[in-house]
Amino acid sequence: MIASTLSRWGARASRAVAAAYLCALACLLVLGSVPMIWGWWPTLVIGDSMSPSMHKGDLLLMAPVDAEQLRVGQVIVFDRPGEPGQLIVHRLVRRGAAGALVTQGDANAVADSTPVSPTAVRGLTRLVVPKLGLPVLWLREGRYPPLALWAGSTVLASWLVFRTGPRGNRRERSAPTGLANARSTPAAPGQPSAAQPTGR
Repeated sequence: MIASTLSRWGARASRAVAAAYLCALACLLVLGSVPMIWGWWPTLVIGDSMSPSMHKGDLLLMAPVDAEQLRVGQVIVFDRPGEPGQLIVHRLVRRGAAGALVTQGDANAVADSTPVSPTAVRGLTRLVVPKLGLPVLWLREGRYPPLALWAGSTVLASWLVFRTGPRGNRRERSAPTGLANARSTPAAPGQPSAAQPTGR
């Protein structure tokens, strides 16, 4: 009896943990996708130069911005000087000569050596979704063990939450004896029914 009760409690606890994990994952997915309706688009953080503001594997959502409207302290996304298409996410620390932007990673002790041209700015950071991009990062880096562990955990959690458990043996409720006899054995012609009184 005690073992059966503990087993049921363990199953319920496992299902609750799995449901909490799936809810958190769903919230992160919604948080990372809904802002795209407003014209924001995602990029993956692949380094730790902006730590502790953002970390490797975070999903960053950025919005278009006019470089002239940028303010010191904002985090911007821009093409690496001399390497168009290679995106950098750093904080604007000051404006240099001829409108050039001087940037610096939060984890770096000094500012970036090459100022950023206003035309190289791709967007302004609007939202950071923690760790949502880790599976993509693992796939890009060829780190298959953590990717497989994450995928297996997600499948297991889904199975725990959505599986249909076996039906237990239900006790059938028997009808009252007199009523059961009256229904199963019809009275012969001329004889009183088993469910009817035979005398006063």
